[in-house]
Amino acid sequence: MDEAKTGISRDKFLDAMTYHNIGVGVHSLSLPEQIYQNIWSWQSKDYPNAMNLSRQSVSVSLPTSSQLTNEDVIEAIHQIATI
Repeated sequence: MDEAKTGISRDKFLDAMTYHNIGVGVHSLSLPEQIYQNIWSWQSKDYPNAMNLSRQSVSVSLPTSSQLTNEDVIEAIHQIATI
């Protein structure tokens, strides 16, 4: 979610999806944030591209429900972000 292009940050997008009754969660962090800092004490700020991509990425698990259609999800995304 590039806020400059979509008009919304990743975290606000996730909150808005929840508001539309579509549960979401973030499942990925950059390798420096997820693994390397724990093993070798590397700092995320030393890898700004990885950190920025990680903070903009939307890698979500959508709930499975017979009441939630692909169209529901697409409509919510169009209402939330300028694409």
